[in-house]
Amino acid sequence: MKYSNFPLILTSTIEVRNKAFRARNDTSVRLEDYKNNLRKWMRYQQLFQNIVFVDNSGCSLSELEEIADETPEKKVEFLSFDQRDYLKKGPSFGELESIGYALGRSKVLKSSKYFAKATGRIFIKNMDAIVGSLPKEFDFVSNFNNNLSYTDTTVIFFCKKAYQEVIHDFAIDNICDDEREYLERAFAKAIMRGIIRDYRWYPLPEYPVIDGMSGTKNKPYPYNSRLKSFRDTLISKLYYNLETVRTSYGNNRVHLMDKWRKPRKKS
Repeated sequence: MKYSNFPLILTSTIEVRNKAFRARNDTSVRLEDYKNNLRKWMRYQQLFQNIVFVDNSGCSLSELEEIADETPEKKVEFLSFDQRDYLKKGPSFGELESIGYALGRSKVLKSSKYFAKATGRIFIKNMDAIVGSLPKEFDFVSNFNNNLSYTDTTVIFFCKKAYQEVIHDFAIDNICDDEREYLERAFAKAIMRGIIRDYRWYPLPEYPVIDGMSGTKNKPYPYNSRLKSFRDTLISKLYYNLETVRTSYGNNRVHLMDKWRKPRKKS
């Protein structure tokens, strides 16, 4: 994987209007979360030189811009819009619209083939190791859990074309937090639909070591040390690389879908 022109989207909701879905809902506290973690993204990872920070509550991003200016060798594109539809459908819809807004308005994303997405209130301590081990080509990279009913969206990677063809519109039609149809469920269903259509999915090459607070529970993310990350990564690789059940994992290996792929019909 070549890392030039491969941006990271950091999603943000500084002001929470529908507090029923977020225990961590104080605007000043959330702003500090975003400031502290943006500073970490600027200082403690090397592979993302282009970051798109998008906030869906319409708040001023001037304090965050000042932090970005402290590290001029990395470029941050700031986008802010006021998305009120998520008041009815919940924060999952707001997160989805943030990704869509960034893809539609970001100058950096227009020329990129791939992008990563992370929640802006957290920092992934081993992000460089994860990105450095990504396969050369992919459509989706994520971790599933709960019997494939959820995919972790704290950090996730997409081929932009695959995201636009498979994920976004399906998620818009299916997300509703009131009915427990969260972003994680919609993405899981969409990715599995994509796999059926010969799109290529891989699990994360390393389990993420997350530093930050959960907005839903107002608690630190479950502690995932580098030792635990190594253990879980080893288990994942052993499972996905078994000769008898190899599916879609394995850096520099031909993806099973590539072996079976049929030319897609032009629409």
